[in-house]
Amino acid sequence: MTIPPLSVTGEAARFEKLRNLDILDTAPEPAFDGLVSIARTVCNTPTALISLVDKDGQWFKARSGFEPCETNLDSSVCAHALRHGSTLIIPDLSLDLRTAANPLVTDNPGIRFYAGALLKTSDGHAIGTLCVIDTEPRPKGLNAAQVKVLEGLADQAVALIEMRIGSLYREASNALERESAERSQAATEAGRVGIFDIDLATNEITPSAEMCRIFGVEPAPAYDAGVFEKLLIPDDQGKQSNRDDRTAGVSQLMTEYRIKRAHDGALRWIARRGGFITGADGSPLRFTGTVSDITERKLAELRQQVLIDLGEMIREAESVSEIVGEAARMLGENLSVSRVGYAAIDIPADLFDVQSDWCAPGIESLVGHHSLAAFHGTAKFLRTGQPLVVSNIAAAHWLRGDSEGYAVIGTNAKIKIPLMRRAQLIGCFFVHHETARTWTPAEVAFVEAVAERVYAGVARIRAEEEQALLNQELSHRLKNTLAMVAAIAKQTLRGVTEKEAVEAFHARLLALASAHDVLLQNSWSSARIRTVIESGLALHAKSERISAIGPDVKLGPKAALSLSMLLHELATNAIKYGALSVPEGKIEIAWSVERETSEAMLRLIWREIGGPPAISPERKGFGSRLISSGLVGTGKAELSYDSTGLVGTFLAPLSLLTQH
Repeated sequence: MTIPPLSVTGEAARFEKLRNLDILDTAPEPAFDGLVSIARTVCNTPTALISLVDKDGQWFKARSGFEPCETNLDSSVCAHALRHGSTLIIPDLSLDLRTAANPLVTDNPGIRFYAGALLKTSDGHAIGTLCVIDTEPRPKGLNAAQVKVLEGLADQAVALIEMRIGSLYREASNALERESAERSQAATEAGRVGIFDIDLATNEITPSAEMCRIFGVEPAPAYDAGVFEKLLIPDDQGKQSNRDDRTAGVSQLMTEYRIKRAHDGALRWIARRGGFITGADGSPLRFTGTVSDITERKLAELRQQVLIDLGEMIREAESVSEIVGEAARMLGENLSVSRVGYAAIDIPADLFDVQSDWCAPGIESLVGHHSLAAFHGTAKFLRTGQPLVVSNIAAAHWLRGDSEGYAVIGTNAKIKIPLMRRAQLIGCFFVHHETARTWTPAEVAFVEAVAERVYAGVARIRAEEEQALLNQELSHRLKNTLAMVAAIAKQTLRGVTEKEAVEAFHARLLALASAHDVLLQNSWSSARIRTVIESGLALHAKSERISAIGPDVKLGPKAALSLSMLLHELATNAIKYGALSVPEGKIEIAWSVERETSEAMLRLIWREIGGPPAISPERKGFGSRLISSGLVGTGKAELSYDSTGLVGTFLAPLSLLTQH
């Protein structure tokens, strides 16, 4: 494919500008090599180039991961970026009409992905691009932070090119370096990405201001690299590069580790990507790269695993104290708080009973009966049914009447999730911290998710206890009734000569007595179907991976609990084996109200997309049986184990789902 002229007017001036810059066919320079190394690292691509587009071809001032130093225009994707007029991103070059026939796409090296930021001079001439290239398509392209960094590095490349002109290079070098550094810093800070450059001969690191912020050190032009290395926690010391590894050129290029931030001692997760810049003989001279704070992502992953483990534990638990005690421990250790527990509340008696709690070392347990008199403000709010989140109890004027009570139990920040029954407050799941603390939305959502699962588990235990009593009574009465029937039959049929038939009848009565069973659904607060779906899946996956579409339907308490547990089982299986086990996987949930004969039915479809092929489980455990039982135990569940993922269809009468 022949590249058409970039424009009819202005090209002569652009070509003249490029030649006046005296940059074409010049020797490699470390400053430009460093820019492509950083671009390659930030965008996680095998190739990065500084490409200058001339009349007859393109020439590379700096290249990493690409051997040729120039190509003709027929092979130039950067020429299309100049025509585009701004940053150009092509997710799959083989599918784009502009590049599908490009020799670099159809032949070796078979490039597929391209992203290029324009090199635009101070007087407005686009002379080329700073681009990154991959041999694999990227449907999602680059994220916003990567685009910002790429454009900032392109600005820095232009500044370096313009610095080279005549004697202005020496006179203006310091000013332009500061300007380009500010541009690069602005780009990296926008993406919350820190940049570093280590001189291997001196072990001196040049960190960006954002890197200093991430590690909690004062911004400075340079530090000894050991200043940052000593911040790693002992268990992760081997995951960071050190002077010997860098000098030998064997440091890990990508790693994750934990630090104790310098200024406040906070534990933070860091992701580091790096690369070596080598000399003419191939020996490493500098180690450059990026760092980013991934603490929130790591915490989200840990909390998701806590919810999975909690679900497994609740299914196997045999008592309320076991459920509450283990849930409190998991939550307390994850959030690093002072105390977590559950309290049953008796409003008429003005009492609350802490039935189980977990406490950090040195914190007193509250297990036992207590008066509500010191906590009337808290109880009044919880009776609204809304979660109560307070960061500083002592400063909360509306809780003045409760502040002394909280001071006695060593608490100044709290989260409380009420448990309601028939619009009455009967208990709460609580999280206490001894000092003031700003609760993040993610922490509050995590506490709510744990509390919901605890309440569902407690309801199951209570229902099973009630069911056991009912079973015993039913069994006792049924056996008495059948024993009476057997006695009457024996007395009535004692004159019958066919004893074998009488014995068979008696045996059938005994078999009937041992075969009886009763199923009683658990109770939960009423909720709209969309609320149940969104809250049930919120901490299993990010919202953009879940699609929920359907009409507004209000579920009764039994149906709400049934759907919540069903979704939990499906999502747990999806995380372990299905669409949520891979980054690109998604879940689609759609429901509708239909009519079969005269009865309205709710049809709900769970569809997994982008994950591995679905495989029917060899062993049917509790979860599989729960899924197969369908909504509110109707048994109307169809599971299709397709190559594209699991598809589950559940059907239930609308009248049954809305019962109170």
